[in-house]
Amino acid sequence: MGIRTSLTLWRPPDETIEAIATVLSSRWSAARSQPGELFWPDTTSWLRQQARRLADNGREWYLQARHLQALSGEPQR
Repeated sequence: MGIRTSLTLWRPPDETIEAIATVLSSRWSAARSQPGELFWPDTTSWLRQQARRLADNGREWYLQARHLQALSGEPQR
């Protein structure tokens, strides 16, 4: 004889679900009415920051390569 397993999920009473939905709805409405972005930065600003970071890293790499080239005595291009 095999063991029968059954999963029963607990379901709260309907009043509890309605109370949770009311609270979440009111907080969501309050958050949406706030000016500005509460959760995520603006996509374009993130892309600009990333581009600036990449450009700065490239500039630092170039300056470091020029410095090392000058120290080694190689002719600069």
